[in-house]
Amino acid sequence: MLNVCGKLAETMAVPYSRVTDAYGGFFGNPSATLPASAPKPAAAATNATKNATKRMLNATANKTTTPSEYKINLFVQPDPFAAKADNAATMATVTGTAALAAINGVTSATYGAMTAKAATVTEAKVSWVKKPAATGGKKMVTLAGSTNVGGYVYCGVNKQASRRFRMLNASNASNTSTTTAAAKPAASTAITSLQSSQAAQ
Repeated sequence: MLNVCGKLAETMAVPYSRVTDAYGGFFGNPSATLPASAPKPAAAATNATKNATKRMLNATANKTTTPSEYKINLFVQPDPFAAKADNAATMATVTGTAALAAINGVTSATYGAMTAKAATVTEAKVSWVKKPAATGGKKMVTLAGSTNVGGYVYCGVNKQASRRFRMLNASNASNTSTTTAAAKPAASTAITSLQSSQAAQ
C-alpha cells in the first residue's frame, strides 16, 4: 500500500507525506494507528427464534471464495502553502496515464491490472475538544490536542524561512550574555640601549 503511495507521490512530484493511506501513513512512514489486521465486515444478523416444526439443511458445503477485486483508498493532501486547492487538477492527475502506469508497476505482477476513480473529499467542520498545548523538552517541542472528528493537521510549517523560530533555553548559563573587559597588555620590563658605533668605541 505504502509503495503505491510512494509511486503516486513521485509521479505527481509532491512530498511523500502528501499521499497517504486511509490511516495517514505514507511511503517510508507507516501510520501509528495502523491495525494489526484489516477490519472485518459486520456479521449478518441471525434469527434467534427457533422453528420447532421445520429444519433446513444445506446439502452443499460452503466454499471459500477468492475476492475478485481489492479496493484501497488513498488520499492526496492539498498543498498547505497554496492559496486555494485545485481539486479538479488533482483528480485529473491521479487518474491520468502516468499515475496509472506508476501504480500498475507496483500492483500488476501480483494483483493484475488496476483501475482508479477519484472524488473530492468534502470538508467537515472541526472543533477543538482539547485545545493544543506545547510541552518543551530537550531540542524539541511536543504539541498535543484533540478534535471532535478525525483529520489531518499541519503543524509548525511556514513557507517564509524568516518566520521560522529558533527555540532557546533561557535558563541555560551558556546562553547568558556577559561582558568581559579586554585584557590590558603587560608592562614591558626589558631595557633597551641604543648607541651609535662611534659611541661604542
